[in-house]
Amino acid sequence: MKQLRLLFATLLVVSFVQAQTPMARAQAPAMRAQTAEPHSSDAGGDLPLIPYPQQATATNDSFVLDRHTSIQLKGPFPFEKAELTRLLGHYLGAAAFPAAGAHRIFLQQDVTLRGLEAYRISVTNKEVVLSARTTAGMFDALQTLRQLLPAEVEDGKGTKLIIPGAEILDSAAYSWRGMHLDVSRHFFSTDYLKKYIDIMALYKLNKLHLHLTDDQGWRIEIKKYPRLAAEGGWRTFNDQDSLCRKLAKETDNPDMEIDPKHIRASDGKYGGFYTQEEMREITRYAAARHIEIIPEVDMPGHMMAAIALYPWLTCDGAKGNDWRQGFSTPMCPFTEASLKFAEDIFSEIAELFPSRYIHIGGDEVARAAWENSPAAQQFMKDHHIATVAGLQSYFNNYIEAFLRKKGKTVVGWDEVVEGGIDSSAMVMFWRTWVRTAPKKAAANGNKVVMVADGPLYFDAIPDKTSLSAVYHYNPVDSIYRLTPAETRRIIGVQAALWTEKVPTEGRADYLLMPRLSALAEVAWTHRDLYDSYLHRLGKQLPRLDRMGVGYRLPDVLGMAERRVFVDTASLWAEAPAAGLTLRYTTDGSAPTAPGLTSATDSTGSAILDKPVIIDHAQTIKLAAFTPSGRRGDVYKLDFSQQAYATPVNPAAAASAATSAVTGSTPGDATPAFGAAASAGSMPAAATPSVTGSTSSTGSTPAA
Repeated sequence: MKQLRLLFATLLVVSFVQAQTPMARAQAPAMRAQTAEPHSSDAGGDLPLIPYPQQATATNDSFVLDRHTSIQLKGPFPFEKAELTRLLGHYLGAAAFPAAGAHRIFLQQDVTLRGLEAYRISVTNKEVVLSARTTAGMFDALQTLRQLLPAEVEDGKGTKLIIPGAEILDSAAYSWRGMHLDVSRHFFSTDYLKKYIDIMALYKLNKLHLHLTDDQGWRIEIKKYPRLAAEGGWRTFNDQDSLCRKLAKETDNPDMEIDPKHIRASDGKYGGFYTQEEMREITRYAAARHIEIIPEVDMPGHMMAAIALYPWLTCDGAKGNDWRQGFSTPMCPFTEASLKFAEDIFSEIAELFPSRYIHIGGDEVARAAWENSPAAQQFMKDHHIATVAGLQSYFNNYIEAFLRKKGKTVVGWDEVVEGGIDSSAMVMFWRTWVRTAPKKAAANGNKVVMVADGPLYFDAIPDKTSLSAVYHYNPVDSIYRLTPAETRRIIGVQAALWTEKVPTEGRADYLLMPRLSALAEVAWTHRDLYDSYLHRLGKQLPRLDRMGVGYRLPDVLGMAERRVFVDTASLWAEAPAAGLTLRYTTDGSAPTAPGLTSATDSTGSAILDKPVIIDHAQTIKLAAFTPSGRRGDVYKLDFSQQAYATPVNPAAAASAATSAVTGSTPGDATPAFGAAASAGSMPAAATPSVTGSTSSTGSTPAA
């Protein structure tokens, strides 16, 4: 997470409230213009597809697929055919399918389709025809076909599969459909990166932005400077680790514990890094799924992991401050030694990553260090640089020119625009409080990707409004005051997952899904089909279960943090989705499922299958559970029993009101302030319905 945002975030108290409603849509900060819900025969729900196609019609046909179905190819799609064979063969127990036959799945090229990723699908009783212009389009078509298949295809076994009849014509609204992952603040295994890529591919996202370096850890091997990863990739527990462990204990959330597989046995240090060979394997894995990995090596700020090892990188040769004092001391942006260091790093990064884009960060640079540096001030004077923002631009433009010679395009966070940046660079907008940044970049000729803090920062703890806020984010909203020409420079949208408080893969899953699916519909479909989306999302959950994705369970409706009653109250709620079970406790402990949430619990917490009468003050904790025992958000419900307030004497009230006007004080009058609104009708301390819930994959969450 950006450090400035983290400072603000620590001041917030997050309430976990109820599920998505039409009212939540009204609260979205930037809603796209409403368009009609799908109006063809699928009625916006019969085809369980996310993102929703540009054109889709469900038909009454269906295609029955078994081991005798042929898979035929006409076009440059051998990998896509192999992927389809693998998916279907695993379920049907077939290593291969016939190459000919009338009952077939046919993959063919159609160069008349508009758009590089455009595709067409036709499903009838006799055949399934997938047409695409490019391999990327065919891969996208396969993901749509995959979602038309039952969820059991992901991990089950059977003798046949049924594909519902459909006619689909589809293409992407935006070419850049991105997801970011910060692997510096907390580290993630190569296996998890592949899982992350698989989730992205299912929902047609095509750019993975890896934040590889920051103050808290250097995660990529650099051959010329081996200490960067070998030493800079490991640390003693810092304040962010301690906070995660504290929250894990306070909230009974194992997903907030530090992942033990990233703790080194020899010295107890936390961390890890990717070797260059491991990263080559990851980029190959992503490329096969038509996902481009964009590496970020943050310079000149957020460099403490390197500066701690090489203090000569700063202007005064001292290590300076780390993030605990605000923004960390940056590297010196002009010395021969620091520029050579940057060239060496980016030379290896450019060779390692096939992407044409290299992200240099450029955000939250503590430029005051340069204002206080005699060497920096002299350099600025000698080179006629008026501001420290201009000094950072000197560095940015130097690296931009260096990487351009290697055939690469520089990407930077929107701060890089402040002192001026070459128009060939790409800019990522994140500072929602600087609404002029996208316009300034686009007017300069830069391409812009919208990564808006708030709705598109997935480290923010999700609540009832989160899905709606993501879904209704408009990357070309009128608040940005873009001209038509500037609007065309907005090439896409991306969400970010910063990991200061994301120490485990389970926690990452929880924060990622299902918000990633809403992002996908913004980036691909870009139409307001929200009610249909929620319906379709419910049909996606069984597939995510089978893929082992620890998504956030739907909110339980009608939860209130405090409930005041006189005689009795009733506890009741409906399970928020099919297959979920509500369980509750009355002893202050978090609910459990039998033998699943807790290995020693043979019965689990009580099931809420009928209304429970409450006749005394108590605290109840309630949560939803999947059939596998995974627990959703835990709701803490305080029931308080009170007597009716004493009725107000009308004469005394009138006398008190008169006293308030005249300034006199009757000797025995009771003040009216704080009295009940009407005699004998309302408990003394009724409170509004505010839900206090907690969250995580399998446990209560952290704020």
